[in-house]
Amino acid sequence: MITVEVYFKEAEHALDGLFKSLEYYCGLAKKAVEPIIISDRPIEHLNQDLSRREEIYKSMKMYQSHQFSMHFVSGSILQFVSKAIDLYSDQKEMNFDKSALFSKFNDNKKLLLSKYSVGRIVKGIPIGLVILAGRSQYNHIEEGGKLRTYNQIIFNLLCEEELGNDTYRDPCFDLSNNLYCYSSNIIAFLGWERYEIFKKDMSDIFGITLS
Repeated sequence: MITVEVYFKEAEHALDGLFKSLEYYCGLAKKAVEPIIISDRPIEHLNQDLSRREEIYKSMKMYQSHQFSMHFVSGSILQFVSKAIDLYSDQKEMNFDKSALFSKFNDNKKLLLSKYSVGRIVKGIPIGLVILAGRSQYNHIEEGGKLRTYNQIIFNLLCEEELGNDTYRDPCFDLSNNLYCYSSNIIAFLGWERYEIFKKDMSDIFGITLS
């Protein structure tokens, strides 16, 4: 089997292309939500404001037309990293804050979950588990929110936010919303807006240097 360094090196061109596509789609999304303030402005600026509104509307329509492509690109990135963890992770235990949530599973599932218990901690779990859940949902989009129990637990952790005495459910990760695909939301949650940020996480997970 090839080394993890070769695994990433051989895929460098493809990964760079995926992240360039992702940056393009994210750019459209940002343009689509830019605010326009037309009150309390001189009348000579009104046409400029209206023209800007048309530009934002076009960006919104373009972003909406590319949403499936964005899901596809995001899912491909998750698939690539998930396979890397499957092949090269030698993590054999779960020792993070929320690990008790996964204690009821049989030994085979615990072994799988341990393998993915790598990377920085977000919301009490390693990002490897977030990658696992995101990849699983992407590969089974026809099943909606009907994922394996451990993936449902992961999504629930991402979904729940405590606000004072109340618990808020983030619709970006709420499986009961039956979104078609959550992969781009997972990528955004991980903060992988650019290839350089992604490479930093990969270096930390696999203990390698990526150029």
